[in-house]
Amino acid sequence: MYKVFPLQGLILQDKIDIKLYNIRYTFFPRGMIGNIGLLKSDQQSQKDILDLFHNCETFVIIPEYSQQTIEIAFVKIGLGIIYFANMLKNRHDFFSSYYADLRIGTDEINENDFDLSIPVFYSPSSDTPSWQKSEFRRLPLKIENSIQNEVNSVTRFINKNYTTSDKLISAFYFMYYILPQTDIALSIVLISTILESLLLEKSDRNKKKSLSVRTACLVHDSGDKDEKIELAKHVQYFYELRSQIVHNGRFLKLMDFLVVDRAKESIYKIIEYIIKNDIQSIQDIRSIVKTNYEADGLCNGFDYLVS
Repeated sequence: MYKVFPLQGLILQDKIDIKLYNIRYTFFPRGMIGNIGLLKSDQQSQKDILDLFHNCETFVIIPEYSQQTIEIAFVKIGLGIIYFANMLKNRHDFFSSYYADLRIGTDEINENDFDLSIPVFYSPSSDTPSWQKSEFRRLPLKIENSIQNEVNSVTRFINKNYTTSDKLISAFYFMYYILPQTDIALSIVLISTILESLLLEKSDRNKKKSLSVRTACLVHDSGDKDEKIELAKHVQYFYELRSQIVHNGRFLKLMDFLVVDRAKESIYKIIEYIIKNDIQSIQDIRSIVKTNYEADGLCNGFDYLVS
């Protein structure tokens, strides 16, 4: 048996197949419903799906499991993979490209979902100027060319028996929640969680420093020393920001939003580096850090934070 879930905020021109472990599922545009595996010869199901989800342009079909949470988890991971694969294919370079108003279900993300926007409101004042309320603009993930090869390169890596393969699964799952960035404080916590899952392990003692240095050395591997220093200090500040939000309830400043964008950008570059260089473990990452700080004339990686 199978289930079909409607999706909002994802616009496809072609279907995308994903295989994780032994689970195969497909994201597809509305117009291709008649070409999708189990639905191809079942015209009644096709009609039922299109009638039931008349306002949805994209769907995912996935094997049915006794616990629906499993199905939803794999759909979220798949959406994270699709987003990242699109970044690889189309090489977006601007911070605005790190967002997308994706949602599983029939309800579109709107201004009422965002804690930083002005929601729909009522005022008894008849002279409330309309310009005080900015127009809400959705940011759908629109994929106009085939990204199947990029998706396959990601899933091939994930399906390997590496420590980092499991780390990428976790990263793509949490990526689903940070793409809309409807809650900036939650996004900071989740971005930190993704960086930790990618770059740390339980035995690491000084997590903040290790995270900062490993991020810098992977993003700028064999690159300019000053760029590593700048990024390491940037990530260190970001991680301190996360701690202050979690433990002290700190209120965000304007400049903090730029810090969030930079940290999110680093996530995509780290994942790309891990896949491209077939990084198998945290020990591989430690070796990369060692190679970099020795080449830069430093005694250890933490020296990037005191330079």
